[in-house]
Amino acid sequence: MRIEKLVAQANSSKKNVDEETLNTITIQIELDKTAEEFRKTHKERRDLIKQWETIIDQMQKRDNQIEASAQVSLF
Repeated sequence: MRIEKLVAQANSSKKNVDEETLNTITIQIELDKTAEEFRKTHKERRDLIKQWETIIDQMQKRDNQIEASAQVSLF
């Protein structure tokens, strides 16, 4: 009787461990997907900022060219 009770407890404990293991694996997969999505979004953000910086640099160069042309035409 005692052995049967211990076997039942062991089986119950094993079932709980199996459920928790599956739950942990599922959450880890979700976390990995979230981390990958974050990395992708972060890269897109960096690329967009780099693109803005390039555009601002180009605008500043054009402004400088316009100012230089305006000064040359005044003389």
